[in-house]
Amino acid sequence: MTKLFINLIMIVFSFSMLGIAEDELKEGFSDTVTKLSKWRSRWDIEKGVIKTKDGLNTFSRFELENLSLDHFDVSLNYKFLKLNPKGSLIGCKLFFSNATMLHIYIQGTMVKSSIKNVKKEKHDLLNFTTKQRSSEITAFKFNYEKGKLFCEVDGFVSKPVEYGSSYVEKAKVVKIEFHAYNCDMEYDNIHVINLDPSKTLAKAGDARLSQLDVVEERPVIKDEKAYRILYIGDSITRHSFSKSTIRKLGWGHVAGMAATHEDKDYAHLVADGIRKEYPEKDVYLYFHSKGGSGAAAHRLSVIDEFEKIEPALVVIQLGEHEKEAVGIEAFSKNYSSLIKEIQAWPTKTKIICTGVWNPYKAGVIQKYQGWVHTLETTMEKICQTLNVPFASVQSYALDPNCSGYGTSGGVRWHPNNNGMKGYAKAIMTQFQKIK
Repeated sequence: MTKLFINLIMIVFSFSMLGIAEDELKEGFSDTVTKLSKWRSRWDIEKGVIKTKDGLNTFSRFELENLSLDHFDVSLNYKFLKLNPKGSLIGCKLFFSNATMLHIYIQGTMVKSSIKNVKKEKHDLLNFTTKQRSSEITAFKFNYEKGKLFCEVDGFVSKPVEYGSSYVEKAKVVKIEFHAYNCDMEYDNIHVINLDPSKTLAKAGDARLSQLDVVEERPVIKDEKAYRILYIGDSITRHSFSKSTIRKLGWGHVAGMAATHEDKDYAHLVADGIRKEYPEKDVYLYFHSKGGSGAAAHRLSVIDEFEKIEPALVVIQLGEHEKEAVGIEAFSKNYSSLIKEIQAWPTKTKIICTGVWNPYKAGVIQKYQGWVHTLETTMEKICQTLNVPFASVQSYALDPNCSGYGTSGGVRWHPNNNGMKGYAKAIMTQFQKIK
């Protein structure tokens, strides 16, 4: 039997300083389970999975209670161990605040759903054929949003189903039941994640965004082989650590947040790329580590101190700390002035600017909106006017595989190792135009 390694339940109830889920319950399917109910009599916990106990001729269930969700994803892995020849099924029941119950279940090769309201009226709505692979691990996902549902089983995606306001459009899910009927099976890797856009989406300029500059002095090497890169950015470029960041954010190393190590962050990946372009050069990294929060105005205020480095290349990564209340005109002035100050250096330093990073939960939007869109387009227009290459990272920010590392939402909001690779790829693409 293929061994299941991941044994995590994430139930999202509140939101961190960035708007991403902070208050998480991590269940290892052990005897210390605290949020599951009605499981002890019908399930065993073994090797990190929860599995039915003599389930071939009975109904087995466990529940997550005390929820209040109207826009969320559920994903899980399941594996059949033995089926009752008379028929078996597994699935989830969503119980709503208005006494409606929505049942989503897999029976044979079919994914089905039925809904029952307070009047006991029952309607079958979803009927969706998929490949059913018995004795193998199967990935099952569904997304629910205020009366709309779509399901996915091992990459087979159903058409969205709408249940209508008369049932659940205005009601919230208060309980989710996971169950198995007439089969022995196991569940693993169950995630229940609230996707309410008004709560889960961070916004550029949030005063609570973390920025802890690194206090470091690096000798300026100026021999003929030296290729010096100056990075001007915020926490995505470089973030220090302290007892406070360890306690509050689970962040305990110096790197671009949330790279697992500094050699995994975009600054070091770009340096590696330039070493390949110029193998005869010795590449040195320098960081603009003064000026406060990481806003363009603050980085501009002390930019003169870094002219002495005489960098061959400056990479500007900003935007995340710009406040909408201050206005786009002020940002535009400061951002333009920062670039112009560097362009006036006698070394004729080359510059590459990146776009703003603003991750959204999967499936919520396809491109930036609102203030973040305004920032992105303003930065790009300024770069076009000043003849500076612009490297957008929007496609990586909207890819859920490019963020999500760490134990706190404050870290998970940032680009993970995959996101950092995206940054480096976008920057190196622009570097090819100016090298």
